[in-house]
Amino acid sequence: MKALRFLIITLLVITSFVPVSCNKGPIQYTFEGIITESVSKSALDGVEIRLYQKLVNNGVASNSFELATSTTSDGGGNYLMAIDREKVTSFRIEFEKTNYFPLEIEVSSADITTEDPNEFSQELEAISWVTFQLKNNFPSDDDHFKLITQTFREDCEGCAVNAVLDFYGPLDTSFTYATTAGEYVKFIYVNVTAASSTFDSIYTTPFETIVYPIVY
Repeated sequence: MKALRFLIITLLVITSFVPVSCNKGPIQYTFEGIITESVSKSALDGVEIRLYQKLVNNGVASNSFELATSTTSDGGGNYLMAIDREKVTSFRIEFEKTNYFPLEIEVSSADITTEDPNEFSQELEAISWVTFQLKNNFPSDDDHFKLITQTFREDCEGCAVNAVLDFYGPLDTSFTYATTAGEYVKFIYVNVTAASSTFDSIYTTPFETIVYPIVY
């Protein structure tokens, strides 16, 4: 019995000096958030989220973003992305879904932490389209018509420029503008030749094309 006790004590003493290895994982940046849509404010699933970063290599900062990872929002609009920490100067996150205006944000690496998840919840704006159909039923070369768009979305692919459009002579044309859904867009059209003008507005229904004919 004494020999057994001596053996146990000896083993305990030996194992107490054996170093314990600690396999820590890589330090990571974590990005998360909830994506909602602009009209109903409900969670938006199926949004593609892409994370880019500007790397620093050999002390030289890159001028271009490189894709680090990507994911898709779930049924509750939630997303989660994690990447190993590297030397970077800034991040860019892109959000994209069909029939919604794409969104991107850029943030300095100084504002990103490895201690906690970095939250970037966003709201995507649904797209609506407005088609103007213009027709001059009694044309002459001296006719002058103006369309003045006022509150349409600007600075995007397929969007309007809120300005005065002038048309002269015979006119039979149509054109379509993309704009933010769930809002009213305002415009004025003027038959300069007949000295008449009309102010009107249209509610932009999400994902639909509203056709507005003007015959003069």
